[in-house]
Amino acid sequence: MFTILGSLADRYWPILVSAAGAVALALFGTVWIGAADTIGMFSTITLIVFAGLASVFGGICMAVAQEIRTQRTESELLTVMRSTIPTCQG
Repeated sequence: MFTILGSLADRYWPILVSAAGAVALALFGTVWIGAADTIGMFSTITLIVFAGLASVFGGICMAVAQEIRTQRTESELLTVMRSTIPTCQG
């Protein structure tokens, strides 16, 4: 079971980071006055900024991973197409 969870975490970690950042941003963003009374305004703002950056970082990683997969697929398709085109030997 841990192997499966590890495999999923390895493959989908940018989504998990983005989701965790979004949830933390929502939690601290909606109750920031209460959180500021409990842990202080500076700490609350720091956590909100950190959560936002984590969400953005996860989104950027997802976009980069998608672009790499797309380029790899295009490269494989071009290789297959080139191998099927007959060459003219004159």
